[in-house]
Amino acid sequence: MSAQTASTIAEIERIVLASGEWDGIEEVEFSVDGSTWSTVFVPEETDPTAFARATVHRKGVSAPTRVTISWAEAVPLDEEWRAKWNRNPMALFGSAAIRAAYRRAFRDLVEILPNAAEGDGEPAEPVEEIDWSARIKEASTLDEVMQIGAEAKRVRAFTTVLDREWRARRRELEAPAAVEQVTSAKPSRKRRRKPAGDLNKSMTALQEQVVADEAARHSRPTPRVLDKKRGA
Repeated sequence: MSAQTASTIAEIERIVLASGEWDGIEEVEFSVDGSTWSTVFVPEETDPTAFARATVHRKGVSAPTRVTISWAEAVPLDEEWRAKWNRNPMALFGSAAIRAAYRRAFRDLVEILPNAAEGDGEPAEPVEEIDWSARIKEASTLDEVMQIGAEAKRVRAFTTVLDREWRARRRELEAPAAVEQVTSAKPSRKRRRKPAGDLNKSMTALQEQVVADEAARHSRPTPRVLDKKRGA
């Protein structure tokens, strides 16, 4: 049989009564010194030491379950709730003792959840809402958007709509990176310019070849041949 969950004393008692194993609860008692007990709690300002105890009976168990708690350990640290305890010490301190006794006596039947309103634990601090869509839109690098996606998945905030927004933003950031990569990888092709001296030599050789071809057709010696004959 799996344990049921409850967060209030009323819910706890409804579960244990339905089980048929509850056999009664005694009135909560308070003590300033831990020796003298009373059903009335009057805290002393000069001595903050105080205790509360609750006793629960369960059928089939020979000895009752008695749990004692101290004010110093049970009072919340939160200033607002501490002030409430100071205004209603019997109600909140007493409720904390009852819940502690039920938790021990019927731990196999009921899982008692913390409830600050009944003196058991402090209220949970509000969790800050995260605007995942805004974070995705504000991401300026591919690494950043990938990290946001991982965080959203880890806390199970990755809905279908958010997934589409994340993929779209990732594509936007991937496109410039791809263009930059291709541009940087493409070698620069600069046209090599020939030196002026080489160009002049090429033109002179071409002109001489044209003159030689023309002279050959008319059986005339070229200027270079004439120069050689004269020199001879």
